[in-house]
Amino acid sequence: MRRGRWTLWLAALVVAASSCGSSDVVVHKDITYYDGPGHDAKKHLLDLYLPADAENFPVLLFIHGGGWRHGHKDGDFNFYHRLGKGLARRGVGVAVAAYRLAPKHKFPAQAEAGARATRWVYENIGEYGGDPGRIFLCGHSAGAHLVALAALDERYLKAEGLPPEAVAGVIGISGPYDVEYMWEEGGWFARRYFVEPAFGDEPATWATASAPNYARADAPPFLLIYAEHDHAGLAAQAYRLAGALAARGVQTPVHEVAGRNHLTIIYYAGKEGDSTTELILNFIERR
Repeated sequence: MRRGRWTLWLAALVVAASSCGSSDVVVHKDITYYDGPGHDAKKHLLDLYLPADAENFPVLLFIHGGGWRHGHKDGDFNFYHRLGKGLARRGVGVAVAAYRLAPKHKFPAQAEAGARATRWVYENIGEYGGDPGRIFLCGHSAGAHLVALAALDERYLKAEGLPPEAVAGVIGISGPYDVEYMWEEGGWFARRYFVEPAFGDEPATWATASAPNYARADAPPFLLIYAEHDHAGLAAQAYRLAGALAARGVQTPVHEVAGRNHLTIIYYAGKEGDSTTELILNFIERR
């Protein structure tokens, strides 16, 4: 009898561990979003966090940060799991995508991955109840740069057979959007540990990778967020991108989140009452 009870207890643990959702959120892990040339079985994956029993909900495709060199969709300390489940409970589906990292895979591999993940969501999210007409791109840190570039440089979506209107809006959180500015103003550390490993040492490549250079009048709406205690230069980066968009008639709100730093701005995202979460939800709800 004792062995039987242990067997049942272990079986219950297995069932609990394999369950990927809760009563209000459905989770699908490790979906391959790209299997073409250069496919990486560990990196071309995304996770879905979906509102249970909902239809035609908007979807946020989230790209993680890590200086283009580090990070994964699973994150540390459940950053992205918390974000996905928190937004799903508020009626927004979330796809969290991974991508190949520098220096082994240099730019534009990371931006291409963002566009490829967008294509997967656009073509498949309807089967999960989401609205392919309301896809929002969002990223933190390097991920914010990647979603901004994928949305503004029309070559990325075009290469995936997507129209520009496939993106309903873009939300950048603490992003280094302008690589040229990062090289010029970031100092030796930024150049040595971020710009060169990801983008190389050619100024032409830095220009090609700088999102403000592609600001255009028909750009999707943007929301840019940074932390009160963010890394040096990231507030200026947000205003540089917002200024480039405004110069072409696209007014872009920029918000500072009080009491947060570069990590806590994403660590608390998804929690009820969190300022970053509310900004994201308000932006989506208006579109």
